[in-house]
Amino acid sequence: MQNTYLYIRFSDDKQAQGSSYERQLGYAKQYCPTLIEDTDHIYFDSGKSAFSGANLQDGSELKRFYDAVAGGQVPKGSTLLVEDLDRLSRAGMWKASDKLRELTENGITVVTLRDSKRYTGKLLIEWTAAIFQRPLERPIWGVILTGDSKCGKSSLVSVIKAGLGGNHVNDSVTYPGLWEQFSTVHADYSLIAIEDQIAPRDADTRLKQPMSAKSKMFSIKNEQKQVRRDMFSRYMITSNERRPLRFDPTVRRWLAVQFIDHPVSEADSVDFFDRFYAWLTTPEAAAQIVHYFRSVKIEVYNPNLCPRTATLEEMIGLPPLRHFTISYLICQIKLDFENY
Repeated sequence: MQNTYLYIRFSDDKQAQGSSYERQLGYAKQYCPTLIEDTDHIYFDSGKSAFSGANLQDGSELKRFYDAVAGGQVPKGSTLLVEDLDRLSRAGMWKASDKLRELTENGITVVTLRDSKRYTGKLLIEWTAAIFQRPLERPIWGVILTGDSKCGKSSLVSVIKAGLGGNHVNDSVTYPGLWEQFSTVHADYSLIAIEDQIAPRDADTRLKQPMSAKSKMFSIKNEQKQVRRDMFSRYMITSNERRPLRFDPTVRRWLAVQFIDHPVSEADSVDFFDRFYAWLTTPEAAAQIVHYFRSVKIEVYNPNLCPRTATLEEMIGLPPLRHFTISYLICQIKLDFENY
């Protein structure tokens, strides 16, 4: 495949005489049988340590790949295959996520072959950026984040809330609360986040109208006349359930992100987000969040068009789901909280 690339690394030259190269190439050929086997498509570092960062220095094959991405020789939309994330860096999740972000921000999808995870967060990042850049533009589709317990599903909600000064986000609403007689929640917030709740059977159907309508007549308590108000709310659902809503088979109003799991372990994720939430309370956090999202170049996001993801199809009984790590998404946002 023309726009598919492979990076192979082993830190000990002795491994070159063993099965390390063949194993990594074998994984790649299983994933992409049409992989072109030449030096323009296969990059490999022998005797380069990812712990010390030697595989990222001048003269390394990985550095050559990054330079090719930056120079446009590797086009946007291409895919980089690696056996595991530790092929890129063994210097911890922070460094590995930083190198991932550098690739995905240049339109490169990274696939880890051992577990078939795909790392790309561009559309979700742009959907979030539009809240800051285009607050009066109403998308007709929302976001669903499903995943393991303690994997940080709600952290993106926290990021948005902090960036908006603690206002304009309702992350405590219930499904019944959305449809109470005098509820104006649909018109009061920039983001409505429904977190870890059991949805009524008709929740998706009932959400269709408020998600797509530009305005709505509201009944105001103790007032006889209804009032028409514009609606700009975005909708996000987070859940531990793999299928948080019952969907019509033709549904297209949800971006269902790949199932979120722990990139290393639950303990590692807990440590990561403990530091992240500590940083989120600092005075500089909101400014960094706003600066980042206002600087995001919106290229693929369309408020009126939502791609039907493989995860959404799995939710309605079609192909198997893949995986996604929310800590990687948080690391995409260029925030400095490593020391917290």
